Amino acid sequence: RLVLLKNEDNILPIKNVKKVAVIGNGAQKRNCRDDNDMQCGSFQDGFIPLGYGSGTTSFDYLISPIDAITKLAQKKGIEIISSGGLNNRQEDANKGAEAARQADVAIVFVQADSGEEYGNVENTRGDRPDLDSWHGGDSLVKSVASANKNTIVIINAPATVNVPWLDQVKGVIFTGFPGAESGNGIADVLFGEFNPSGHLPFTWAEMNDYCTKIDTKQGSRPQGTENKAQYDYSEGLYVGQRWFNKQNKKPIFPFGFGLTYTSFEYSDLKLSMGSEGLTAEFVVKNTGDVTGSAVPMMFLTFPNSIGDYPKYILKGFEKVELEPLESKNVKILADDHALSYFNVDANKYVRVNNGEIEVSNR
Repeated sequence: RLVLLKNEDNILPIKNVKKVAVIGNGAQKRNCRDDNDMQCGSFQDGFIPLGYGSGTTSFDYLISPIDAITKLAQKKGIEIISSGGLNNRQEDANKGAEAARQADVAIVFVQADSGEEYGNVENTRGDRPDLDSWHGGDSLVKSVASANKNTIVIINAPATVNVPWLDQVKGVIFTGFPGAESGNGIADVLFGEFNPSGHLPFTWAEMNDYCTKIDTKQGSRPQGTENKAQYDYSEGLYVGQRWFNKQNKKPIFPFGFGLTYTSFEYSDLKLSMGSEGLTAEFVVKNTGDVTGSAVPMMFLTFPNSIGDYPKYILKGFEKVELEPLESKNVKILADDHALSYFNVDANKYVRVNNGEIEVSNR
């Protein structure tokens, strides 16, 4: 599911415009040069629908973003100006800026890929050696944003990428690898046919802010090389967002972050502890003017009596669709297992019985 990361001045959904520029090779039709599979081999050309490795598959069809965006824009009377393709395997920033100047809104596609170690894509074997966008994507975004103040970036990547241009653009959408219907899903969100409700399943931060420091010079190695890079993961339970909470560091986007085209109000919280576990009951209201889905989350902080333990652990969530101004009652249950922690001395999960448990939605 797509995640809306930024929507300054309500640039999204796109409306009341005449021309939209779609920029970047990542918006284009898939063009696999090295094999017959929909997943390219040694060179990524076009939108990436999935990562590479044992889970790679073929598609009976694949809808590209440029095709879907053009089709939907035509229905709305919007002209699409396209600037895609690679120049010597790099995005052409000058052509991107030229297209952006002609449009009311500019949409820029950037991408990166990763997979399993036996696969080799663009001299990257397995995981990425850094978090930069491929093909000079960052330079492309900066060039387009300097030419058009209404710039939206679509990030087509397995997870986090560096976003040095974040303050220069108005909208950002993270797509992940959305499969065969990629283009239709992206177009629907861009033009408001669908209200996004995705949330990040990971913490998005600068590479150097994570707990383990990666030597990017050793990140990519030929298959069969014995001298592989070794990294020390010593954070214990404090992985992901837990690390940032413990270190009082603020990530770019926290775990669970995600915007929508409407707004929600939460009220009348009631907590109860019973035989089934801890229940949070409350009311959610859509205070906006479009239908949308709220995704309330319940985070628990266990008492200090259990020792050193992470704060704000996600223990439950629900998804509820609401019409404009509609309200619904919602219940989230943290069962017996969710109220337990692994006691090293007892070598088993133990229910928290002493002290207060803090409940929050952060």
